[in-house]
Amino acid sequence: MRKWKLFFQCYYLSFRNKLKRKLGKITRSKLSNLDSYDLSPSKSYLYYAKLIENGRNLTNEEYHSVVSQSEQRHRLKDLIKCRRLSSPVSSIESLQAWGDFNRIRTLLSFDSEQSCPIEIVTHSTQDIDGDLPLMICMQGYNSGAHLSLGEIRQPYDVYKVDAGSAIALQAAELGFRVISYERPCFGERKEKRIKKPIPNPTVDAVFSWLMMGRTLIGETVSELVSVIDWAQSKFRNADKRIFLSGYSAAGTTAIFTSALDERVSGIAVGGCVGMLKDTVMQRGTGGYVAIPDLLLHFEFDSILSLIAPRICVVVSGTNDHIYPYYGAETCISSARKHFKKINASDALVHKEVVGGHTYYPDVLWPSLVETMRCRGISF
Repeated sequence: MRKWKLFFQCYYLSFRNKLKRKLGKITRSKLSNLDSYDLSPSKSYLYYAKLIENGRNLTNEEYHSVVSQSEQRHRLKDLIKCRRLSSPVSSIESLQAWGDFNRIRTLLSFDSEQSCPIEIVTHSTQDIDGDLPLMICMQGYNSGAHLSLGEIRQPYDVYKVDAGSAIALQAAELGFRVISYERPCFGERKEKRIKKPIPNPTVDAVFSWLMMGRTLIGETVSELVSVIDWAQSKFRNADKRIFLSGYSAAGTTAIFTSALDERVSGIAVGGCVGMLKDTVMQRGTGGYVAIPDLLLHFEFDSILSLIAPRICVVVSGTNDHIYPYYGAETCISSARKHFKKINASDALVHKEVVGGHTYYPDVLWPSLVETMRCRGISF
């Protein structure tokens, strides 16, 4: 009887609170004298983030003048705990003709407990063994890398594919050899073992890695560096033209990877640029860029500057709820000063698009191709 009483009491309180919220009558604390206080944890950490920013004696441009890029890369690598993985061993299935594309499905094993599925895609008009530029494509906080191939596996995928998620196919049509990479925690690499995983796909991995002194973004960058190692050993002249592409968290991954690995010739990304204190620290996140001590040394403009003089093409939506154009432009304007200083102004491109946090292939790819042409990089 007591069990049912508690059940109905809980149900009643839940219904009452929902009704009050709907009517705009928010349930308040009985200690009414506290109603005027903002007791949110974010009030404290955003305050300290501001103190850190105000305590910096050098602007991004001045910082790059006194601290070498190699020293900054070493520091960033240490902060995100990027490590050298073993050369991956591949298990390759047979080549498949897939519409207008050729497709090879491959499993890369970095060690006995860490493996990553990839898809190698080329357009049917290209020589699969030819001298092609390499593009590594990733997806953000979505259902998986299959979206890069235009595949629908989950109900909501229909909207993603319709919006232009098939970035691997788009790049292959341009003439790239494409590696579609599945990020940890998503798609076929989604968590399946632990009990009661947090709904946000990265939270469990973020905190588990942090307890071992590592970061999830560091592990992801480490894998991408290893994928580049593998590609260089497998494909002819792959070391000359290596590009990364992705939107949202995948774009963030591309930025961190290219900032650290100078073999990357350039990136084409969208919906992922803005000062950390103004973006991920202002909303609920999965902790993907939760990197201890990062803000003591870097803001996002400094990380972007490490890509110079290589290509960095960014597309931002005016109504993006995470990385709006105006915030991205503030960050990019700061980084642009460093690009300009080393005569690479045309390598950093920022495109404004009217829209939200989504794909913009009709803007991203033409901008990349034009920037490659201006920088003397051909197909």
